[in-house]
Amino acid sequence: DWQDVGIACTSDRLAPLAPDGFEALMREGMAREQAAAGTGSRFTNGKDATDICIPQYREAFLRLMSMDGPLAFDFCAWADADVAQLAAALRHAHAAGATTQARGLRLGNNRLTDAALPPLVEAIEAGAMPRVDCLVLDGNELTDAGLATLRPLLAGRLSGLWTLAFGSRLTADGARVLAALVAEGHLAQLEDLDLSNNRELGDAGTAAIAEAMATGRLTRLTELALNGTGMGDAGAAALGAALG
Repeated sequence: DWQDVGIACTSDRLAPLAPDGFEALMREGMAREQAAAGTGSRFTNGKDATDICIPQYREAFLRLMSMDGPLAFDFCAWADADVAQLAAALRHAHAAGATTQARGLRLGNNRLTDAALPPLVEAIEAGAMPRVDCLVLDGNELTDAGLATLRPLLAGRLSGLWTLAFGSRLTADGARVLAALVAEGHLAQLEDLDLSNNRELGDAGTAAIAEAMATGRLTRLTELALNGTGMGDAGAAALGAALG
């Protein structure tokens, strides 16, 4: 369908690079070119790099990173190292007084594993994204262990999320973690919870989500995606009872 065409035609996109990293990249490229022509980066005038490109990149980076709006990196073919680079860029901007005002962080449908999450958690815990109310991590190879890594954030800085989408390998154990967070009074602002295509969630995981809904603490929830989770009649009955 049209979405498949869009995905197939999407180009890779590099993760944001902190100014120090960009400067190192430029200088290393010029050094390679000087050592062997055609192997690095060449400027007609070396000062074009040191006096123009490098300072302008730093200025633009800090200006743009401090802006509002979502940081959207869905379908970028990113791996764990790309998220580590993004986290480093966020920490750099925060340390330089250009803390992003972005409300959304979208990393859906990449190639991320649980190892991608610790640097991101570290950056957000440090205050690098103080206004986030939308976190999209669906379509990645994230498991219960990855959700456990996120748990302190979901009980802390990200307790007020409006939108949460997660993983493709969450099980009933992970769903119980979410239910426990709700029971503790977190995630009460959720309007959209997307756990679709977590193939191992099953009826037990659906029942855990239903239990969270039955607490009456998810009063703002209007969208719940559980397609592709292996939910059967028992899970549907649990949801129906919670909604009833």
